[in-house]
Amino acid sequence: MKTFRKLFFATLTALVVAGFASCNSDDEDAYVFVPLTPSELAQQINEIQGTYEGSVYFKYNSYYSAFTDSTGANWKVTATDSVMTIENVPMKVFATNIQNEALKTAIQNDSTHNLNVHLSLYRPYGTEGTLQTYYYGAVPFGEDNYVVTLPLTVGEEQKNVTFTFASSFSASYYSGYYSVGTFYNKTMTTYLILKSVKIEGGGTYDAYALVVFYGKKS
Repeated sequence: MKTFRKLFFATLTALVVAGFASCNSDDEDAYVFVPLTPSELAQQINEIQGTYEGSVYFKYNSYYSAFTDSTGANWKVTATDSVMTIENVPMKVFATNIQNEALKTAIQNDSTHNLNVHLSLYRPYGTEGTLQTYYYGAVPFGEDNYVVTLPLTVGEEQKNVTFTFASSFSASYYSGYYSVGTFYNKTMTTYLILKSVKIEGGGTYDAYALVVFYGKKS
């Protein structure tokens, strides 16, 4: 299992990097995401739509080279709005680094909400012809892009808890991750990054949770 997780992480990293240009490039065009044609977009989202069963990977070692825990997850993708709906999200996957114990416990104990993620499909710069792997930006949304508020029981009180996600996360000076995903051979791989959590009437706490939803179309 450890070997699989290391290979899984390395493969995911390679796929994500394929969609982003090197920061050392002097070519301004290298930073351009190429829009899909209407026919390409329709074909890709029609192939991606459907129901999925898999796992969400969370917690990782100090070198970000392997995940150390996972749990089951299910989701569906609808073609009409290009939205991935993660059903009954096991919220504990976002709680690893939260320092407020009452808030952390509330999040760990919740699995009653859905999470909507907009999939923004694109063609990586420099690619031509028919793509075998489909690439997309992943944007969790609620009242705004990257902002989702959910009612949770914190201690003995019902509180609105606001989750602020991020488009990118720097694991170190040399490595970073992005809120993106891929679809290949009926398999979806989606990175999500939770930046912070705010309690209604209370403080804001850093989360810096990197999680990956990985599953196969039913």
